[in-house]
Amino acid sequence: MDRNKYNPPILATEQGTCFICKTETETCRHEIFYGKGNRATSKKLGFWVNICPECHRKIHSDREMDLMLKKLAEMKYLETHDMSEFMDTKTGIGKNYLDEY
Repeated sequence: MDRNKYNPPILATEQGTCFICKTETETCRHEIFYGKGNRATSKKLGFWVNICPECHRKIHSDREMDLMLKKLAEMKYLETHDMSEFMDTKTGIGKNYLDEY
């Protein structure tokens, strides 16, 4: 965990390269699951990626882009954890995004 309380990301992401558009530029951390306490859970479980400011603006208004990231993070998490851990409302995310279209 770093000084900002982020654990290492579960998805391959690099500072200075946007996870979405792959542009090498200034990036910021984007917590994949946010709202209702999920931001802290994202930081704790590594559900974050580095993205450029343009993609960061888009992701909050583009449902498909947002859902794509959520599904990628959930699939990666399930490679090493049970669905019950992901669905736990106190320590996990509490929602299965893989079932959404």
